[in-house]
Amino acid sequence: GGADHQRQLAEQNLRLPLADAGIEVADQRAECFIALHVGGVAIELVEGEDLASRAARGAVAIGDALPIAQQIADALAAAHEKLKRGYRTTIQVFANLMELRAGRISGHSRRVAELCVGVARKMGMPEAEIQDLEAAALLHNIGKIGLPDHLLDKPYSELSYAERTEFENHPVKAAAALMALDELVGAAKLIQCHHEHFDGLGFPAGLKAYDIPLGARILLVCSDYEALQAGVMNAEKLSADHAFKMISSARGTRYDPAVIDGLQAVMDNSFMHEHVVQEFQVKSNQLHEGLMLTPDGPSP
Repeated sequence: GGADHQRQLAEQNLRLPLADAGIEVADQRAECFIALHVGGVAIELVEGEDLASRAARGAVAIGDALPIAQQIADALAAAHEKLKRGYRTTIQVFANLMELRAGRISGHSRRVAELCVGVARKMGMPEAEIQDLEAAALLHNIGKIGLPDHLLDKPYSELSYAERTEFENHPVKAAAALMALDELVGAAKLIQCHHEHFDGLGFPAGLKAYDIPLGARILLVCSDYEALQAGVMNAEKLSADHAFKMISSARGTRYDPAVIDGLQAVMDNSFMHEHVVQEFQVKSNQLHEGLMLTPDGPSP
């Protein structure tokens, strides 16, 4: 067709000096293609026309096409931002479902998510992986929704063997539920592994050391550190310092030593490790000086 004929002429005969028009392109064949096809605009080849004129007309065509390209880029950016908002809203809704159970785990996921993000950044984790980790932290207890209240209200150390067997299935249930959403597949994999121990004695699969995803290793440390302060793991609520000592005592066995170092770095440079005793929802007319507010969803 006409377009193929134009392309053949460009590849065989035309060498537009786009650099003369202020456009730098390394490859001469690419120059021809750009001049002919940017924005879907074809440049008609006029017999006897000199190269300078062709270059000028090519530059004009490119200039005409740039607003179109910018409109497309803006539309794609807007669509991407809309998807991100939908993703964050989905996570927030799921996380809030767990908050409805209240009890010992109220506010736990949000605090763990903040801590995980801090540790991950200290360890140099890429931002894309941090996003999965933050989502996993917010949703890591979603599998507990189907558990009876007496299991949620009792510290793990006081559960019977049968109760522990039922309880320890919650990471698998959570992962299975979240895997159906493409955007949460990465987070689901971390949730499924977040009770695996560095020495291989965790659950559900008995993964060991670096076979456990880094995000899951971080999630275990941060979740246990916060749970020790909330009285979720033991009947007694521990101070931040005492909780960290308990975490450090399992260095290299239950926990990855590098993650403990990351937690230490966060504690040394932030107030994030100060445990909030109780969280509750407030209306705007209930706000008062000295009230500490916490976010209700993942960061942008």
